[in-house]
Amino acid sequence: MSTIMQNYLTQVQKNLGYRATWEPHRPMKIGTFGKIHQGIFSEYGHIDEFNIPYSIDKLKTNNQLAYKSEEKGSYVLKAKGEINPLFKNISTSESGLILVFKKENGIVFKIEGITYFNIKNKVELATELAKLIPSGKWDPSFLIISETLQAEKTSVLLSKKKNSELEIKCDFEIGFEKTNWADINLFGEVLRSQGMSLQFTTSSLTTPLFKLSRLKSKQLKTEKNRNNLPADHPELLEIDFDILEMQLA
Repeated sequence: MSTIMQNYLTQVQKNLGYRATWEPHRPMKIGTFGKIHQGIFSEYGHIDEFNIPYSIDKLKTNNQLAYKSEEKGSYVLKAKGEINPLFKNISTSESGLILVFKKENGIVFKIEGITYFNIKNKVELATELAKLIPSGKWDPSFLIISETLQAEKTSVLLSKKKNSELEIKCDFEIGFEKTNWADINLFGEVLRSQGMSLQFTTSSLTTPLFKLSRLKSKQLKTEKNRNNLPADHPELLEIDFDILEMQLA
């Protein structure tokens, strides 16, 4: 099992509250169901095949999410016209960024232009899926993609070694008034890479974050007669990331 992958999936869930897609460019679609094998969600099918009606909430925003795993990492900015010997592949007439990871297994994650997709009628969907269990059409262990975050721009940078380094050419003007690394634009072209295990930057639509839910049944007793037999109340409940998922076959 890749330590880099395990570290990335764990840290993203812990700090952003969503599961990270592996690999970051892999498409994820609401309503897809499957199981987790060695930490990776494997698609078995889609709930459309059961002809169950459901609705999806969609919210398009200008939001961004950013996460950096270490505080000791550093960056250097170079504006157009500036001469800086640290930049090996960026000319004087170009602007650029050098990003340095001081520790191994470092993570920089940033997405912009986020659209949120979420299954709306989870109770009704759970009820219909529960009806498929007796016939064997639905396995209670199946997991469903119940929420996704689609991004217009995605940058995922994972370091393998200490002092890993990236040199990025920027197609925008650098502003030195920016002091917070999260304000730095990471979506340029990577010209030099040293000690990195994964560098993924794109300005096309991706779904780098998602949530999984599982069909569960609650045993409820009526208020009028607590001696009645419990009744099943199916629900779709979100399943948090668990490090033990990495060990499943």
